[in-house]
Amino acid sequence: MPDVTQQMKETPLDVVLRSSFRSMLAFRIRLFFAGIIFPIGCFVAALETSATINVPWQSGRIADYVAMLLAWPGYGPFLPLVIFSQTCLATWLIRPDTECRLMIRLGIYTGLLVSLQFLLFVVITSSILTFIVAIFVGPIFAVIVAGFVRLPQFLRRFTIRHVMILTAAVAVTIAVGRWLGVTASVFSESIALLMYVVMAAPVLCVWAYVRATIAVAGTQIAGTGYQPWHWLAAILAWIVSWGIAWKLAVDTMLAEYAKLPTTDPNCYVSAAAAHGHPRLVGTEHANGPVNLQMRKLKFLEITLQTGLPRVHRWIRRAYDQIGPVLADQCRGSIWFADATYLMLKPIEYSSDLLRVLLRIRRCKLERLYCGRSPGG
Repeated sequence: MPDVTQQMKETPLDVVLRSSFRSMLAFRIRLFFAGIIFPIGCFVAALETSATINVPWQSGRIADYVAMLLAWPGYGPFLPLVIFSQTCLATWLIRPDTECRLMIRLGIYTGLLVSLQFLLFVVITSSILTFIVAIFVGPIFAVIVAGFVRLPQFLRRFTIRHVMILTAAVAVTIAVGRWLGVTASVFSESIALLMYVVMAAPVLCVWAYVRATIAVAGTQIAGTGYQPWHWLAAILAWIVSWGIAWKLAVDTMLAEYAKLPTTDPNCYVSAAAAHGHPRLVGTEHANGPVNLQMRKLKFLEITLQTGLPRVHRWIRRAYDQIGPVLADQCRGSIWFADATYLMLKPIEYSSDLLRVLLRIRRCKLERLYCGRSPGG
């Protein structure tokens, strides 16, 4: 007699329910990574940087202030709010029945506002780059999560034929990689692609809290025992906490900002002299205007600042008085810039002599003024 269970067929309702469960599971996994894991990665990455990094001096630009709020310890006062919101989001994702609790809702709403705040910070410092990266990272992330959810179902149907096909595919991939000269170092360096996830994290985090807010706000809270004054007290407590966090963050940022030099540390005259005829001064317009003379003089200044700090301060104080005036003259006349470039040659030769005595290779000078405009 055939087994009854073998004769049972799956109904359309079972298919719909299983598909709905997989969709809900994928939705919650995406929210967990986008709203919790990715932001944690961003904060950990920010611990490796100082609040004054990439901010050379007290320029007064709003982007510099905001950049210091994105680095440690600038964002430190906001961490309690971040931890509170992430804890509430994780609790709701694990136990959906907690969506009617006042603290869970308040935590998710807090996460939405704080994530929007940090997204605004990132936009101010990096323009719309974070949105552009998110357009590419978001769909790929969704596909990966969907594949992960369907993995158990695929493993149950995994046979020896699949093993043979997978083994052959791996072998062909390795063979093609060796034929193209791809080494193991290339695969290890590909881990750097994870930085795109970090760049897209602010947008993905806002998306996660927006979806969570919509899902939670759409449910009823009747019968939970909460009175209107409970909500009022919770909102007032949140406003006070947010205000205190802002006050501490601004105080921390200003304290770090005060450590920066009050004037642009770049070379006024040598930077202006680089505006001369390119064939003479050797201007590089890629990072421009930058030339080899600027790098040599900056090396000389750094060495003097390290070895004779008092002498450097005296020279720098006098230089800051006359430097801007000479720099304006150089920018106003290309011939004056050429003459200034030639007059700085003796100092440039002194830098070469010092570099040789210190046994420093010339190629290391190329790192100076690399990747940004020298200003001045």
